[in-house]
Amino acid sequence: VSRYVLKEHLGPLVFALSTFDEMTMRDSVLTMARSQIGTRYRLGAEAPGKAFDCSGLIRYVMTALRLELPRTADEQSKLGREVARDTTQLRPGDLLTFGTKRRITHIGIYAGNGRVIHASTSRRSVIETSLASLGPSLLRNWRSARRLIDTVDPIPELQ
Repeated sequence: VSRYVLKEHLGPLVFALSTFDEMTMRDSVLTMARSQIGTRYRLGAEAPGKAFDCSGLIRYVMTALRLELPRTADEQSKLGREVARDTTQLRPGDLLTFGTKRRITHIGIYAGNGRVIHASTSRRSVIETSLASLGPSLLRNWRSARRLIDTVDPIPELQ
């Protein structure tokens, strides 16, 4: 994994990388998430290959890439910087949050091309599906898209 830098001015917990490193990190996020497709859903679980809930999956993927995240979807939804909820603006690896105005109850990873990887409560496993297939109740409660991995100019002291 490449060297990364926490940039406070970009928002809480945004990892700033060169363009090449950003693309590599995003690919790694998707590879890690896709490796868990088919793993069963269980509330509170974060056991690779055995069971995950939505935030457990996110935490597992990001921790494997040395990005430490808190445990719950609500806590994870406060990280990074908010980006438009528009598939033309989203990048693979962005986090999609769902819930009420007061509390986030579900989170997934944007996979590109209008698709999301998440631990589905209705399908009872980790799946990759189109945003449209999430269903009207979940889409109606789509609250934000969060970017934890971003590009910045190289920082001289790290070169």
